[in-house]
Amino acid sequence: MKKWMAWLLTAALALSCVTGAFAVEVGADGVVYLGSEGEYADPGYRPVGEGEPVKVSVAHRSDPNLTYFGEDTEEDNWYLRMLEKQLNIDIVYDQMIPSSDYNATLSLVIAGGDLPDAMVVDAAAMQELMEAGRVKDMTEIYSKYASEYMKEIYGWSDVVFENCTMDGRLYGIPSQDSTDGTCTMLWVRQDWLDKLNLEVPRTLDELIAVARAFMTQDPDGNGEADTWGIGATAVVYRDETGWGAITGSLESFFHTRGSFPSLFYWNEDRTEVLYGGLQPETKEALAQIRALVQEGVIKKDFATLSWDQVNEAIYNDKCGLVLSPWWQCVANDQYTSGKIWMAYAVPLNDEGTYVSPMSNPTGQYIVVNADASDEVAEAVMKICNIQAYTGGRMMAEDVLAELRKQEGYEGVWFANTYFPFLCNLDQHDKHSAMAGDAKAYYAGEMAFEDLPGEAQGLVPKWDLVMKEPYRGDLSAFLVSDDFEPWPTQYTAYLNAMMELHLAREACISQLMEPVTFKLNASESWVEYGASLVKLQKEYFTKIALGELELDAFDEFVRLWLSVGGQEVISELTDFVTGK
Repeated sequence: MKKWMAWLLTAALALSCVTGAFAVEVGADGVVYLGSEGEYADPGYRPVGEGEPVKVSVAHRSDPNLTYFGEDTEEDNWYLRMLEKQLNIDIVYDQMIPSSDYNATLSLVIAGGDLPDAMVVDAAAMQELMEAGRVKDMTEIYSKYASEYMKEIYGWSDVVFENCTMDGRLYGIPSQDSTDGTCTMLWVRQDWLDKLNLEVPRTLDELIAVARAFMTQDPDGNGEADTWGIGATAVVYRDETGWGAITGSLESFFHTRGSFPSLFYWNEDRTEVLYGGLQPETKEALAQIRALVQEGVIKKDFATLSWDQVNEAIYNDKCGLVLSPWWQCVANDQYTSGKIWMAYAVPLNDEGTYVSPMSNPTGQYIVVNADASDEVAEAVMKICNIQAYTGGRMMAEDVLAELRKQEGYEGVWFANTYFPFLCNLDQHDKHSAMAGDAKAYYAGEMAFEDLPGEAQGLVPKWDLVMKEPYRGDLSAFLVSDDFEPWPTQYTAYLNAMMELHLAREACISQLMEPVTFKLNASESWVEYGASLVKLQKEYFTKIALGELELDAFDEFVRLWLSVGGQEVISELTDFVTGK
């Protein structure tokens, strides 16, 4: 896999920016295409073949409750007509499967053997189809027809392609989500900080001091010692699949020490694969969590709490500090007058760095039937190119702006179910990058029309806080007469994303990259993984609650290694080193 990535992404890694930007053109018939002075900007956006459109049958994830504009339908709408004009492709929905039933129904389709030309599958199905030889080798197709933009957004990490390659060959086009949504941030009641004359905590020790103050100094003003220190749930850290930050976790206690309890990663000189759950830094974090549970700063029944229960305490003004992703803590009715929730990219470690593990950037894959022609495979690749550009950069909004100028199209809108393949093909740093664009826009350094379409749509909401009289002071806006809950949610999200952007801009943000998310590359993990995860959760929970002594951690390490863990580490080491 590593050798394949080396030659495939050489050109992509050299790119510094996307070239050949689109101009949106709309014909008199109301059909859109994306060109540049009448010429297609990139070979990846050029039509497939000549003459009759190339037919591509697709299993489509459908939303039966969605309504379409005018006479448009799910099977015939402005986006599919744009693709036909742009790419000379006739997309036919062979199956239309409701989103709620998609994976289960697709399993039946795969088992039945009659596959469409293309479909989106999850990681388990991807592995099954590759091993059975039922999906097409896309190595040369990707190399030849993937757009420069597509190669650039995939060029940042090898792990993007990990689950869709076998024997050095590519068998699927991976979806890609923004990794920004996976960072554990501090959400804190700013009004409680102000009331108690406390500063925003930057280190873990400062965060703990704030938590103690919230627990003991009556920040809600009811005269009772009934407020929490840190709102935490039974899920102490993210799970082994790498899907990112968990709401109300205690991950930061580990991350600030360089501990990543559920991940496999390299040692400093990249000579050995380590498992985070076994490291001495992990024991140190458990010791501190254990002490805070005994003190009551972390609720003594935290191991039985769900996020709903923590959220209830938040709504009842009993909890003012949680560790969660940037998108989690805000709700429309949470921002009522006097409540000021803010997100910060903290705590920092001893070197002043905000550390978060990289999440698995993908879990879905666009695959082509092994029996499909090269022309169909080219078509699928080019559909992905357009989707990445119009979806990942939300240029669909720019298309709609032109389309709305046409008579009869004033009310046309966009939803991602217009895409033949319902999955994200985003920049990995989409949200941080969008915050950077917003920063440049409000500083007068970027024109509105140069913003990505998604950001353009959010500007009216952001304007409420970013323009006069607040000039970006979200906390002042929240207690003003101008406060509006719904747009405030988006502005709070911008505030959180801006924290991530500024941390990266200041070079104090670090994403720790695991060696692999493909744990099933280890046969021992397939056999022992579930029991190893269960063993770790039981030991860590009992140690944190004081039901086991801290030195039980050493017993856990020996046991974990002896019941299959050592074999897992050895096999994953062989996998990532190509042995």
